[in-house]
This record gives sequence, C-alpha cells and structure tokens, in this order.
Amino acid sequence: MFDAPGTKGMTDYPMGKAGTYDDLGPAARSALHSILFQPKVDLSTKRYCGVEALSRWQPDQTQPPWLQTRGGVSVPDTDEHCQAYDYVVLSSVLNLCGRWSPALRSKAGTVSVNITGPTLSSAWLAPFIKRCLSTRGLPRLTIELTETFAITNETSALKTMQTLSRYGVAFSIDDFLTGFNQQPIFARLPFEELKVDRQDVQNLSTKRGSALVAQIVSSAKARGATVVAEGIENPAQLELAKASGCAQGQGFCISQPLTESDFVNRLAQPGDHPWAATEFEHAQKEKTQQL
Repeated sequence: MFDAPGTKGMTDYPMGKAGTYDDLGPAARSALHSILFQPKVDLSTKRYCGVEALSRWQPDQTQPPWLQTRGGVSVPDTDEHCQAYDYVVLSSVLNLCGRWSPALRSKAGTVSVNITGPTLSSAWLAPFIKRCLSTRGLPRLTIELTETFAITNETSALKTMQTLSRYGVAFSIDDFLTGFNQQPIFARLPFEELKVDRQDVQNLSTKRGSALVAQIVSSAKARGATVVAEGIENPAQLELAKASGCAQGQGFCISQPLTESDFVNRLAQPGDHPWAATEFEHAQKEKTQQL
C-alpha cells in the first residue's frame, strides 16, 4: 500500500498548511468516498480500450463543508483542499490497480484519473507518482485535467507534465472547449487525448453541436490526439459520435461505472475483452428494435 497522507512514511505531500489532509475530516481520511471504473471502447472496433477511475462520495456519508457539489460532482473549495482530496483519490486508485495481476493490468490498458489545476501545479505530484510507479507494477496512467479548474502556476504545471511524460504518464484534457484551452498555456500542454463534454455529445444532433465537435476533432487531429466522447447515453448518440470523428467513447450506453470488483471480474473473463463488445452489441440491438 502507498503511504496515506499524514503518516510517518509520507514525504511527498506538503503537510503543515491550513486546509490540507488533516482538515479533510474522518470520512476522507478513511477513504469513504467510492472509486468506480467506467470503461471506454473504440467506436470503430467495438472493443474495450481503457478505463476511467471516478470518485463518488458515498450517499450515506455527510459531505464536509469544504466539499461543494456542482453539477452533481463533488468539488473541493480551496486549492489546498483540491490537492489533499486529489491525493486521497489518486492514492486509492493506484492502490487498487497495484493489487491487480500482471495479466489484468495488461488487459486494463490505460487507467485515467482526474486531478485539478492546483494539484498539477504542486511540487508533490511528480515525486509521488514516480515513487508509486517504481514501487509496484501499475497499468499505464493517464491524468485527466478538467478545464474548469484554472492552472495556478503555469511554469510549475508544465514542468510537472514534462517530468511525468518521461515516466510514461499520458495527459488528457477533459470537458474540452469549456475552460482553460483559450489560455496560451494550451498550445504547450503535452496532451494525447481530448474529451468531448457530455452536454456537447447530447447536442450532436444539432447544427451548432456538430460544428463544435468538428472543431474539437480538428484540434485533436492537428495535435495527433485521440478524441473521446463522454456521456454517451443511447445508440443514436454513439453513432453520431462515431460519424463526427470521435475515436473512443464512454457512457451508460457502453457501460455504467463499475465497482472495482465488478470491473476486475468482467476484465478477467476469457477472451479479448468480450464483455465490452457484448454491451455495445446490446445497445445496437436496442436501437434496431426501436426502428
């Protein structure tokens, strides 16, 4: 297990600041939030191609005052809380992945985890991930940067990204065209993936929506990046995303977020990820029945 923040072995996390880990409350310190895994599929081959780890606050736990709910998502309210909570989530995800067998890690492919701008600009992130990667075998890690969180220190953020890239970590821009991409820093970010926001996927059937996604696909193509459509909820959206140039997709139409045990059990089934293709084919069957 990797050290939890605040333990004697923890040397990578900046302790002593107001509002850091000890201020999160017992629920976060006990990792009572839930880590779920939502698979992604290649929209052309219909095969599983990676997974995103999602953090969800358990409904029977009272959220502490530092954790605000915005658009159904729990969001820390200060830079210090962002870093501390990101640490809890990242540690939890890497601990779960670290106990997978080599065969399961190979099948899992890339595991994506969201972090906020303050964490990307922090001094502890790169040393912590380096230590985790050297401690045990892990799947390839992709860090998703949510555009609605501003990067607090561009110089530090870029240095961290360049360092982590050397360790084999990839970067994805989540909710593309909703935030910091208009800043000059965007042109220098070493990302490999752009994610189309769920709302934009829902608007694909409109002229304005399809034009926006076309802009995202064009931006990705210019950078050699992959486009992932998020929040695909029905077969029609899946087909529109594919026709628009999105290479990968995720959403309830493909698979709902799974507990770690359910995800591992499905991934461990014999064959080349048959369960992802099965769910895809089921969505296609439902579409045919509706015609």
